[in-house]
Amino acid sequence: MSRIRTHPEEPEEDGFTLVEVMVSSAILLVVIAILGPILTGSLTTFGRQSDRAAALDQAGLAVQQLEHDVLASAVLNVVAPGNDLQLITGQVGQTSCVEYRVPSQAAPQPLTLQRRARTAGGAATWPAGGGWQTLLTGLKLSGQPPGSVVPNPAGANPFTSAGNLRSVNIDLQIQNGTSPVNELKTTATGRTVIAGLSGTAAWTAQCS
Repeated sequence: MSRIRTHPEEPEEDGFTLVEVMVSSAILLVVIAILGPILTGSLTTFGRQSDRAAALDQAGLAVQQLEHDVLASAVLNVVAPGNDLQLITGQVGQTSCVEYRVPSQAAPQPLTLQRRARTAGGAATWPAGGGWQTLLTGLKLSGQPPGSVVPNPAGANPFTSAGNLRSVNIDLQIQNGTSPVNELKTTATGRTVIAGLSGTAAWTAQCS
């Protein structure tokens, strides 16, 4: 009498066929092709916005410093054509010479806002190299392309005296790369008692 041996059926192996893998890969490539430019554009936009925000923050700090110096000034002198501002700040016996300028640059170099300061008095001297520190970069003049020379042919320069000579109008335009232009305009008034031609003479005597 013969015996019949039975073997349990082997379970079927789960997996993907070659066709399924190829179809899935093709779909994935299509999705990447669609979403790739969108993600890249979003990252680029975010980077530009971050750069623009950083430039505005830097500009705000520079304008605050400028306004603070003007408010503390007893002598205010805007040097023609309007890219140089000379101040004497502080009280008698503790005065400082403070000067701001936007030096001329040949296009397409961006303009910069610079500041220097020292103790007032004929015996004091400016540090080596003039003592200039750059507060702000990427400036442009109103109505002109980046890197325009000073003075501005359109007449809108960084500094202009107000009618009473105790105030100065500040107009700074910033453009970071291809981002939109941001304009910072303000008017600062000091406790100025000497201005105009007298201001020029006082600056020459105390700060030259």
